[in-house]
Amino acid sequence: MEELTLLLKTCKEHKNPNVYLAVYLAVYLGVLTAARATMILNIRKKDINVKTHEIKLNNYKGDKKYRLTLNRESIEWLDKKFLQHINPDDYLIRSTNKHYLPETPQPLSEMPDAIYEIMDELFNQDLNKQNNSDREDVINFHSIRRTVATNLAEQGTSIYDIMVLLDHSSIKQNKKIDAYTIATERLLLMYEELSNNPKPIKKAQTESEKIEKITDKLFEELTELEETKKLKKYSENTK
Repeated sequence: MEELTLLLKTCKEHKNPNVYLAVYLAVYLGVLTAARATMILNIRKKDINVKTHEIKLNNYKGDKKYRLTLNRESIEWLDKKFLQHINPDDYLIRSTNKHYLPETPQPLSEMPDAIYEIMDELFNQDLNKQNNSDREDVINFHSIRRTVATNLAEQGTSIYDIMVLLDHSSIKQNKKIDAYTIATERLLLMYEELSNNPKPIKKAQTESEKIEKITDKLFEELTELEETKKLKKYSENTK
């Protein structure tokens, strides 16, 4: 979490006001929602409901939309600093080039270069991006998503709740399936995400211990769900 705080602080202190508006907001939204870069780049003002504190996100990878509830402090800050000054169809993340003014609102195709320049300065100076082994350790925007998930898991947040945040479910909404199966699939997907490529911004010395804790939590929750299913089945059989 210290690294996320440092990243936010560095983006906020950028001397160029045009760059600050784009990079700080992008990273801030990344920390709040743990969303992918493409999803954040496509957030419009009309996707944020100030009254209900909800933000609508488009999961292009899964071809669906979902909503997250943000805390009141975050919503009020977004409203005061940004939402009140733009039109409903405007995208929140804008170009850092003040001369780039499209006739109609258009999302950026990629995050501003300034974000990656800041990340390189803070976290990637000792890494060679041309080296395959080092390339896996390079911190990029997606690292924010992984770091948020890892921090939540370390703090004891239910992996099921983390899966909901990351919107990793691959089950079709129109497919009738019991809650146990949904929870199990989400737990397994979360484990796969964190164990196959655990690259949080915080390069902990005990990376394997992190995965071990997450694995233990995974099986603990799976066991609990399994017992719940058995009890439900027993109850149905004894009626």
